[in-house]
Amino acid sequence: MAYSPLGLVQNRDLPVGVFPEPEEILVSSAGLARDGYEVELMRGTKDGGVDVVAVKDMGKAGLFKALWQAKKKGVKNKVGLSIVRELADTTREFKASKGIIVTSTYLTRDALARIQRDKYILGKVDRDDLNQWIHRVLFKSDGTLPARALL
Repeated sequence: MAYSPLGLVQNRDLPVGVFPEPEEILVSSAGLARDGYEVELMRGTKDGGVDVVAVKDMGKAGLFKALWQAKKKGVKNKVGLSIVRELADTTREFKASKGIIVTSTYLTRDALARIQRDKYILGKVDRDDLNQWIHRVLFKSDGTLPARALL
């Protein structure tokens, strides 16, 4: 089943089994490119599981480099500590400022604890965060769909 913003209008929630591809989430009109990031989609086998590399020039503060790794799983299949550890290692290897897990599900208690412990270099976007993002991007404050989303 393909991701459809109009399907979300009816449900107002991320349907089970439906998860936008990382590039649909991160390089959308409201995503990283619009926020001034240079975005590179990773497709190789030697990318450490990274789906997107985003770099932003922060002026005098220098460059900020974020690695985004998407994990598409069933709702009951949580992202575990080993995935977070792998992302932490890959973040160091890429010399990135931050590594972020994006998932259609949730993270285990240990994975969340690791992200909290290393909150300056690791982050997460789980199912609830995705729903909030979709609602913020697709819906106006009054709950109606903006005209641009109907295109």
